[in-house]
Amino acid sequence: MKTFKTLRSDFYELVRRLVREKKVDLPALVTCFAISCLIVWVYNSQKVETKTINAELQIEKNNSNGFLQSGPPSTQYIQITLKGENAEMFDSSDFTPYIDLSYVSSSGIQNLPVLLRLSDRAKSSILLQTGCTPSHVEIEVDQIITGFIDVEPVISGKPASGYELKSILIEPSRVMVRGPKSIIEGKNFVQTKVVNVTNARTSFKNEDVGIEDTLFLSEISDESVSVEVEIVPIKATRTIDLVPVTYKNVNPAVEISKMVGSVSVDIHGNKSDVDSFSVPKDFIVVDCSSVRSAGKYNLPVTINVPSNLELTGEIYKNISVTFNTKAVQVENKRVDESPVEASPAENSAAGDADD
Repeated sequence: MKTFKTLRSDFYELVRRLVREKKVDLPALVTCFAISCLIVWVYNSQKVETKTINAELQIEKNNSNGFLQSGPPSTQYIQITLKGENAEMFDSSDFTPYIDLSYVSSSGIQNLPVLLRLSDRAKSSILLQTGCTPSHVEIEVDQIITGFIDVEPVISGKPASGYELKSILIEPSRVMVRGPKSIIEGKNFVQTKVVNVTNARTSFKNEDVGIEDTLFLSEISDESVSVEVEIVPIKATRTIDLVPVTYKNVNPAVEISKMVGSVSVDIHGNKSDVDSFSVPKDFIVVDCSSVRSAGKYNLPVTINVPSNLELTGEIYKNISVTFNTKAVQVENKRVDESPVEASPAENSAAGDADD
């Protein structure tokens, strides 16, 4: 429907043309103009249904002209105003606002008109008027080229307690892509879809991991990559103080007069095993079976370490122990037994202990 100003302009132009052609019927013209103004006034005075709809802006990625979107548009949503018969019956599914990149001829920021795609139902409404706000949207476009770009993994979650993520291997580490020149030639990368390691205790490999296109690329040569995740136990070391030393196989003829009662040890292994370890009975044992007489000896030490742990730091292999002849009772009198003369081999062992 034409507005009053439009009708007036058309009327003046018609008058000028008729004057030039000398075909002026002024009363008829005035009557027609008055009728047109009346029609416009009646139409505008009627109550016309109006409705506003918000819809997400779509980008038509037609790459035939060699240009592609390289940045987000200035707005993501378009306000669509409906006016006319049965406007209330329509919703966002009937209208798709979009901009068409096929007419772009140069790189940079372009100010493009917002176009509207109507559903069949909306097309059938003859008297429906539509409008978009904003009517134009700025968007950055760039020339399309082909190149290679790095792939980086997206990891979600944490391994189980006592485990850690040691390494990630991606194959291929680079993929061939087609897209905006500024993005491909810049220091950019594409990311894989999420790889979840929540509560993982062992390594694993995902053979078919997709790539998330967040860089406005038009083509990715390898849409799937493999991601291999290495999960290993966390290692830890723990110092245990005052670990008792047990002396076994002591000869009845002698007794210990000087010994080491306890020592400190450092254990190393998986953190969960180290944290849960408690010192068992006879953890550190000194074997005294080789001692036959009084003296000072360096005796071998056995530390019964579980197979899932190991010792670090200072490790005791020998401990110095001093023995005396054991006292005996004879006719209710306490006397010391005369030392038994040691064999040459025992004397040699005692000498080594003193050293």
